[in-house]
Amino acid sequence: MNILLDSECPRCQHAATLELSAGAAEHDAQQLDIIVKCHFCNATFNDFISIDEMVAIDE
Repeated sequence: MNILLDSECPRCQHAATLELSAGAAEHDAQQLDIIVKCHFCNATFNDFISIDEMVAIDE
């Protein structure tokens, strides 16, 4: 898990309160389940990202 220091919560607008976690999606191993949680207002944001659509930065 990582704290997103330069990010701001879209719900409460507090900075440096967001925590990022990622893992394999339970329904599809080719997707990442991205979860961002605000420690100030307890909002949780979730999205799925397809690994196949990501750009390789080191080949």
